[in-house]
Amino acid sequence: MRKKFQKEKRKSSPLAIQELYPALIKKYSPHPHQDILRNLWDNWDMVCPEEIIPFIKPYACKGTVLYLGAENPADLQEIRMYYTELLERINVFLEAYGLQNYFERLEFSLMQGKKSLLERTAIPQHITAVFPPRPQNYGQKIDFHGNRSLERCYEAFCNRLDYEEKIKK
Repeated sequence: MRKKFQKEKRKSSPLAIQELYPALIKKYSPHPHQDILRNLWDNWDMVCPEEIIPFIKPYACKGTVLYLGAENPADLQEIRMYYTELLERINVFLEAYGLQNYFERLEFSLMQGKKSLLERTAIPQHITAVFPPRPQNYGQKIDFHGNRSLERCYEAFCNRLDYEEKIKK
């Protein structure tokens, strides 16, 4: 009698698309360095000279140009005096991530209601830890009338719920 072929059980977990296809992302993404620029915005107080931190806010970047703004014209004039130092500090910070001379120039203007890149809308913690409700008859034997694909799907669903229970604890 022949032995049955034992199929390995697959356990799926989500992967970031950047891990699967980094070359494809770089080719087709309009902002392939978005995660590195996010680090720049998160560390803006470290990159920016101390004297102008309260006055200056980045509000856009397009290609090799970084757009910076201020709330009033007096602050804007003061910020312009730090042009070379600011550009150098930003590019030195980005060199640590492998981006050599990423920004070629800086453009200054008044904010006039523009949203700053420093204002990050993070997903609230209470939303990220929400799991779907557990079904009433979870784990009970269900007859799928010999449909193996539905049985495997249900088994994967139950395994996922068990995994979420482990995460909660």
